[in-house]
Amino acid sequence: MNLIVDVGNTRVKFAVFQENKLSWKTSCKHKKFQEKSKDVIKKFPEIDNAIISSVGKLKSKDFETIDKELKVLILDSETKVPFENKYGTPKTLGVDRIALVSSSVFHYS
Repeated sequence: MNLIVDVGNTRVKFAVFQENKLSWKTSCKHKKFQEKSKDVIKKFPEIDNAIISSVGKLKSKDFETIDKELKVLILDSETKVPFENKYGTPKTLGVDRIALVSSSVFHYS
């Protein structure tokens, strides 16, 4: 099982996938991130991996709960993705857009 965490500007979204199929999802406000992370990990002990996409206001220390329990990948401009990033300034392309294009390539190419 895999955990996908999308930290947006106003909310944090959690999604659990099993064999590329969405099994469960929820969201919370930033201030509830640590608590919700613990709840998700407890509810789904089969989760081994997580990917975190963050355009929001959480800091690296906020991810410690997940990082202690799971193998974590932080999505950023250096992450290997299934497309060539030809954006004029690749390091400034938002991780939310990188995630969206990656998903599109995976599902539609």
